[in-house]
Amino acid sequence: MDLNRAIQVAVRSGKVRMGFKEASRLLKLDSPKLVILSGNCPEDVRREVTYYCKLSNVPLIVYPGSSWDLGALCGRPHMVAVLTILDPGDSDILKMIERG
Repeated sequence: MDLNRAIQVAVRSGKVRMGFKEASRLLKLDSPKLVILSGNCPEDVRREVTYYCKLSNVPLIVYPGSSWDLGALCGRPHMVAVLTILDPGDSDILKMIERG
């Protein structure tokens, strides 16, 4: 399964949160399963999210497309720079991370 399809399935069947503030809050309080950054994510956001992911041992993926592409993939009419996956649902996105 490719990354695009895995993200779509996770958004439809799992539990996800969108946005930088939500991702930072969840990384500090909870332990999400995965964080996805868009390819054109602002540098300060990228640095902070990467830092908290390392502290929390949460895997991080940089999506190759823009935040508009990631938003469209999530079925949203706006940009999504950070996508936090709390529960992947029927998606095998976590297995893709383990394979590397």
